[in-house]
Amino acid sequence: MAHFLSLLIQLRFKQLFRVLRSVGWGYVLVVVPILLFIFGFRAMELLIHSDSWAGGLLLALPVLSIHMGRKDHHFLRQIAPYNHRGILFFLEYLLLFLPFWGTLIFLGRGDVAGIFGLATLLIALVDMAWMPAVKWRALPLRWIPLRAFEWRAGMRKTGILILFFLIIGLIASHWVWAIPGTLIICALFIASFYQDLESKEMVEGPFQISTLLWQKIGLHSLLFHSIFALSYLVYFIRHGDLWWILVLSMVAVELLLSFSILVKYANWLPNREKHNAQTMIAVFAMGLLIPYLAPASLLLWAYYFRKASKRIEYFYYVKN
Repeated sequence: MAHFLSLLIQLRFKQLFRVLRSVGWGYVLVVVPILLFIFGFRAMELLIHSDSWAGGLLLALPVLSIHMGRKDHHFLRQIAPYNHRGILFFLEYLLLFLPFWGTLIFLGRGDVAGIFGLATLLIALVDMAWMPAVKWRALPLRWIPLRAFEWRAGMRKTGILILFFLIIGLIASHWVWAIPGTLIICALFIASFYQDLESKEMVEGPFQISTLLWQKIGLHSLLFHSIFALSYLVYFIRHGDLWWILVLSMVAVELLLSFSILVKYANWLPNREKHNAQTMIAVFAMGLLIPYLAPASLLLWAYYFRKASKRIEYFYYVKN
């Protein structure tokens, strides 16, 4: 057991180093201080002043998302028994969230840290092979137009997670932040839909090139808000006096989705299949969540809109 864990820990450090090298050390030096000292501070402030169960389960939500989205479940199932995998997952999640639960214990909120630890243990012991075999990838998804091919591909990959958080938001809708929070979480999932790049013919076929960006933003915004229409209705029924919280969340989601589209076309090349801009999207999202950094995010949005417009103009007008 000890030998197995030591080998896995070495593997994790190699994977972490490879990810950091692919992202770029410059981004890391800029982003990590922002996450630790600004976003981390805001998150800790929320956890410290929250109810024990609410704070512990809220901190465990990212653990659940990570556990369900892991790609190494099948690999570990081949080389390690069930109890070893559960211990490994539990230790990894504890180490990953050590700054949060360690600070909670130091500040006298051991109850929140204890509930987080219990929830993390239960999540780590869940074998994804137990999950029912839903043929989500085989669903036709005809309600999504062909012009939004990113949504068809993305929903087959992470649609079950989006549905899960949508239901969680409705169940916990008595809490004012439940539905706005699930909107932001699902928008971050959907931002990953735009890593795939289409060919030049697929771009010019269903869209007018002169207004391509605005057409894409409008279509994808309509799809997102149609999925969460019921959540909006429930929120306004339960928390009509706090309508501005939901409106601000919808504006943040709108900016995040449109920014993901702009980054995609700013990096678009006719023969390129994928691009990776998750770090930039994460920086943009952090700026939206932190009020005094919002102007910087808006300037970043304008910069990428100009860059995407010039990229499309070059390939469809100048080059022709």
